[in-house]
Amino acid sequence: LERHPSTEDARLSDKALAAVPLEASAQTTALVFDGPKLGARFLYPRNWELRSAKETRIEFREPTGGDMRLVIDPSPLPSPEKLQKDLVQWLEHKQEAKITATLAPQPLRLEGGRTAQQFMVRAEFPESKNRKPADWYYVLLRQGNRAALLSASLLTHRAELLHKDVDFIASKLEFLAK
Repeated sequence: LERHPSTEDARLSDKALAAVPLEASAQTTALVFDGPKLGARFLYPRNWELRSAKETRIEFREPTGGDMRLVIDPSPLPSPEKLQKDLVQWLEHKQEAKITATLAPQPLRLEGGRTAQQFMVRAEFPESKNRKPADWYYVLLRQGNRAALLSASLLTHRAELLHKDVDFIASKLEFLAK
């Protein structure tokens, strides 16, 4: 076995590497989730901790205020409107929450022939629940006959920053053959 540097690869030339950003950012320090059994690969910001990956579900936690779940090929595939309606009903009736803001389902721009819809619900809880105000942010992504549902529960004071992470994951998601 012999090792030597690859000097002929054009991707490693000084000219090619000059365009590579060297400053640390969410994009340049992102981690890769590669799940051939789940049929998906994506980048995710390193501030999110991978908690579990089982069957079609991947769960993350962000220590400063967020939980996120990614479901690959949910069945049956719900509409964003039904998801939002069911979420509001659950918050109001089961959690006794007061809905303080909503964002109706709207398109999220993605590349590569993928379409997505996003929506948000913000809620406050009674003191007896001992919970902080939170935003629920959902992205339903489709590509051909494949789909993914990202759902995140984010503390309201961190939501604006963390929902950009959810969008980042949606933008980097690749469907793989199972």
